[in-house]
Amino acid sequence: MQGSSTGSNCASQALFLDVGNSIDETSYPNRTQWAQAALLWNAFQTQDIDSSQKLQRFVQNLPWKTLGDADGPVDGEPRFVTTVSGFSYDFASQTVSEPPASFITLGQPANAQIARVSSEAQATLDRMYSFAQGAFSMLIIHLIPS
Repeated sequence: MQGSSTGSNCASQALFLDVGNSIDETSYPNRTQWAQAALLWNAFQTQDIDSSQKLQRFVQNLPWKTLGDADGPVDGEPRFVTTVSGFSYDFASQTVSEPPASFITLGQPANAQIARVSSEAQATLDRMYSFAQGAFSMLIIHLIPS
């Protein structure tokens, strides 16, 4: 994900942070900075141009004006959510999370094993599977040659 190796021009890297014209950086600095941070975090974590561009196109096409005048997280609708590289980005509520996963669905344990798991342990296992699912997505991105 590097730009030109000649000189110290970082313009190509800075383009990964371009949130487009649909969000007014002057009126909504917090919202703009959060979107830029999410783009940067995804680019840094994945080192994958395709997923970075996919997330950037999503951000640039959001109807930001529908969020109203608040310059921070907005709960409820509309939800500006997309899943890229194993993580769900909600640009309205300004959160990044792993998509929910179930150890029963993904791990497919035997019924006898499921019966021995308490609800607290199941919640913990589900969280672990969510983290693992996101980490696995990141691993696959790093292993696939560009």
